[in-house]
Amino acid sequence: MNINLNKIFPTPIWSADLDINNKELYDWCKELQKVDSGKTLSNHNGWHSNDIFLEQCFDVNPLKDLFFAILEISNQAVIDFNYKNTNKILKVANTWVNINNTKECYNEIHVHPNTTFSGVYYVKCNENSGSLNFHRNFYERFLIWCHGKVEEPSELSAEVEIYKPLEGRLLLFPSYLPHSVGNNLDDSERVSISFNVIYSGWEM
Repeated sequence: MNINLNKIFPTPIWSADLDINNKELYDWCKELQKVDSGKTLSNHNGWHSNDIFLEQCFDVNPLKDLFFAILEISNQAVIDFNYKNTNKILKVANTWVNINNTKECYNEIHVHPNTTFSGVYYVKCNENSGSLNFHRNFYERFLIWCHGKVEEPSELSAEVEIYKPLEGRLLLFPSYLPHSVGNNLDDSERVSISFNVIYSGWEM
């Protein structure tokens, strides 16, 4: 008997490695930290800035470069989803800086409601920096694992997919995808810039 396996409803993750001035970007993030008290959302410890609007920061060339890179990768996502060309707009809705510098820093599982795409750009990190973890939704996870122990998780049964950060890498994913950030393995700095993109006729 010839048995075929068809995999449907794939989850897309887009990535691109950027050639921008991370040193200048890092210095800008550290200066922002001095004047921004930050806020707590999914983050535990570390620093999460208040919202930044990149189009207002074009005097910092790497931020301008990052802004247009985000729009380019988001445009590719729109094409890959095969959205009909309408009067909708693609807009970087909000951006924020994350600085984790101890082993106690992490982000709990969350999603980004009311947006289309979300993503992160890694300004500074190393092999011990906390990973970006994508999680299978609860209902699928429960139904897969309630029937017995999985010997070795496969792409059909895995609960989590781990992305190690890499300096200069830009990641984009659907905002509905549950994700978290793991603990640093040491006390070195992990600096990233996260963002939301909307493809709609309305704004946040």
